[in-house]
Amino acid sequence: MITEHQLVKVAYIGTFAGIISLFVLVQQMAPDAYTINEIREDMQGRYVNIKCKIHDMFIHDGNIFLTLEDKTGTIKAVVFKNKAEKIGAYKLDTNDSVQIKGKINIYKNELEIIVDDFKVL
Repeated sequence: MITEHQLVKVAYIGTFAGIISLFVLVQQMAPDAYTINEIREDMQGRYVNIKCKIHDMFIHDGNIFLTLEDKTGTIKAVVFKNKAEKIGAYKLDTNDSVQIKGKINIYKNELEIIVDDFKVL
């Protein structure tokens, strides 16, 4: 017969193993790194990771609109107000070198990135 103490041990071990498994899975699901010229229309909906510079930016109704550039090209990006507040995007500035993580979208027949997270480099 299993005791309550043994049951608690098994529960802790199972929980710990589950957390470790989730951590490993999330790391493997990190978006692939791309240069701007590698981003194509058939990638719509895919999450990407790019290192770039903020060439231009403006804020309208709390949404942040960016023009990002790297050595291969430029692309538009948007950080919507609710996300901008959560990730602290209002501290971004023109000429910042950043790592952007976001989802590829097509808006008005133009490629753009909907920013999910960023890191100033």
